[in-house]
Amino acid sequence: YVFHWTTTGGKLMANVGKAIHTGHQVWFSDWDVGGAMLAFTADYDKLIGAEADGLEPKDPCQRENVYAIVEQYYLTHPKEFYPFEPIVEGIEKVHSAPLVDDVQFFGLVDLPAREKKTNALCVVDHKNRFGYISEWWTKKFSLTSQFSGYIWVLQKMYNEIVPSVYINAIQVQKLPDPTTTRCKTHKVPYKECRLQHATSQMFISSRTPLAIQCWETQAIALARKFKLLKTAFTSVDMVPYAPDE
Repeated sequence: YVFHWTTTGGKLMANVGKAIHTGHQVWFSDWDVGGAMLAFTADYDKLIGAEADGLEPKDPCQRENVYAIVEQYYLTHPKEFYPFEPIVEGIEKVHSAPLVDDVQFFGLVDLPAREKKTNALCVVDHKNRFGYISEWWTKKFSLTSQFSGYIWVLQKMYNEIVPSVYINAIQVQKLPDPTTTRCKTHKVPYKECRLQHATSQMFISSRTPLAIQCWETQAIALARKFKLLKTAFTSVDMVPYAPDE
């Protein structure tokens, strides 16, 4: 973690998520369905490529399935749907602020925005749920350090209070087969209601000023600790001798 190393392989869902983020980058800049879908398709093909040909028919990461889900999202979520106005120049940009000493905190914010009703600065974070968007899943973001960090860095950069994070979630599940039987929910053949099974949800996660202050204190302590670790353990061969926590 300190050296930013990662593993190889097993990145299919992560790459699908990156392709969706690329589509969102165009969507929240121009509100152009065609342009957003072209951006998504190009990134999907680049990141996944031939791997898509080997996916099982029921795999939700299949190109046609994800394409249908993402396009339906754009078609059913016009600009007027959102309770915020994007800060276009900040979309998918790294925001940074000094944390302590020579340590800089970086946050890749999906979308900084301003609430339409209050003009308050806010964070919008895109999530792709490979499974069901459940109550348990939405609640797990209430304490995540990721959003606390985003709020902290935007507050430092803009010198404003950031009260909320909007989580813009898309459910990436296999859509019903249009050649199968009638839908029990809509009482029509699946070919007529298939796209209505594409699911998304937007919800809010907030942080109090005290919570952000506590995050900053802990982040500073971790930054100092990571600096010491990086100095003491300079190669992967030394990892077995590092203390466990």
